[in-house]
Amino acid sequence: MKEEFLHYLWKYSLYYSENLADRDGNRIAVINPGEYNRDAGPDFFNARIRIGDTVWAGNVELHTRASQYNQHGHNNDPAYDNVILHVVAEDDKKVFNSKGQEVLTVALEFDPGIYNRYLSLISNPYIIACQQDIDRVDRMQLRHWLGRLVAERLQEKSELILRVLAGTKLFTGCSHVILVSVLTGNLLKC
Repeated sequence: MKEEFLHYLWKYSLYYSENLADRDGNRIAVINPGEYNRDAGPDFFNARIRIGDTVWAGNVELHTRASQYNQHGHNNDPAYDNVILHVVAEDDKKVFNSKGQEVLTVALEFDPGIYNRYLSLISNPYIIACQQDIDRVDRMQLRHWLGRLVAERLQEKSELILRVLAGTKLFTGCSHVILVSVLTGNLLKC
């Protein structure tokens, strides 16, 4: 199992939340899974969980096996001292932070069908992993979705143009304002 799959489960709460408990059987409620971190440091920042009557706020680290916490050197790294929860697929070892405090670890339980679907999508030979399923989508819904994508793309592009032109003197008069107005559908003044 890949760690990125656990990230997906955690981010979108695709696990059996009613079974989420620590080693002592204390129920853990996830208030907010946190913000995914693509840089160095814990995997999710600013998460909020409730254990009993106490709400904890901090970071969450994920691994396929709990022992990877030490293998990755997190047990010696102060950047991981504010990890409030270590989420794993297999809880094979107690882990401690650089202060010697045990890091609360929980093993996620989830529907195996989600994992099977994930495996089929990542091993799919198509450029777009779900393209073989597109025929199952209602044509009207598909047209609406594609139209919305086009509108969003034009909006993003026109906002970029507006930001770029705002910092330059490439255009005189109102030509750039008219261009952005047409692209965005927003009436702008010169």
